[in-house]
Amino acid sequence: MRAKYMPVAGLVLAVTLLPSDVRAANKEHEAIMREIQALQGEVQKLQKLDERVLELRLLIQQTLDMATKANTSVSVLERDMKDRMREQEKSLVGPVATLGTRIESMADEFRFVKENMGEVNSRIGKLQTQMKDLDETVKTLPALIKVAPPPPPDAQPVAPVAPGTDPAKPGASLQDLYDGARRDQLAGRYDLAVQGYNDILKFYGKSELACNAVFYLGDIHYRKEDLEKALSKFDDVIEKFDESCAKRPDAMYMKGKTLGKSGHVTEAARVYRDLKVKYPQREWVDKANAGLREMGLATGASTGGVRRKK
Repeated sequence: MRAKYMPVAGLVLAVTLLPSDVRAANKEHEAIMREIQALQGEVQKLQKLDERVLELRLLIQQTLDMATKANTSVSVLERDMKDRMREQEKSLVGPVATLGTRIESMADEFRFVKENMGEVNSRIGKLQTQMKDLDETVKTLPALIKVAPPPPPDAQPVAPVAPGTDPAKPGASLQDLYDGARRDQLAGRYDLAVQGYNDILKFYGKSELACNAVFYLGDIHYRKEDLEKALSKFDDVIEKFDESCAKRPDAMYMKGKTLGKSGHVTEAARVYRDLKVKYPQREWVDKANAGLREMGLATGASTGGVRRKK
């Protein structure tokens, strides 16, 4: 009996257990479906991301193309600007050089007028002194007048000589010689100017204008590129004339310029620095500093003089 009912019991048991297994399988199936849907959603997101990346790539490429075009345009513009600047520089070099020459000439003319005014004032003072002396002499003349004896019948008349006239000197006065030499120098007639200055030194070597004549001889040699003679004249002004010579600082400055132009940079620097120490006025300090900067040197103060060996 027991053997006969065993299959039936198993079937009943299987039927009893079947719904539980089916429910479990359904749950697993649902979970798998949910994962598949989730994966599909991720795939869709990835597809959209790929599309966005493609758009970004296109945008970047466009930007690079625009940047390349902009760089090309900038290069062309830069080249065009450089060409224009070179052309303008070429067109300005000539006028600027001419203007510099004219300014230097005007500075010389102004200095000439200033010197003449000083000399005129000095001459006026001397004339006033001479007038006073003459007035005193006139007052004492009545007591000094004596009747001169008549000349012998056979005596030859002697031409009178004007008071203060030296027969060995030229007909032109010191001031006339100086003014004429300065006019010739400013007009570029250097040979005539040199002759005039040399006449001053020959006939009026002890006058107050002798120092100026030596300085301007050096200036003419400098302009004619005869630097050795120029240096010699500037040394003469510095060494042979005292502080009453107004051209001493000019001579020191021009000595520095001449040495620098000759390639003697160290000596030129010493002269410029000595000029600042000896003549600390703004005019000479600025000129000395400009000369140092022109040679690429520092403008700091320095001590110790310099004298060029001859």
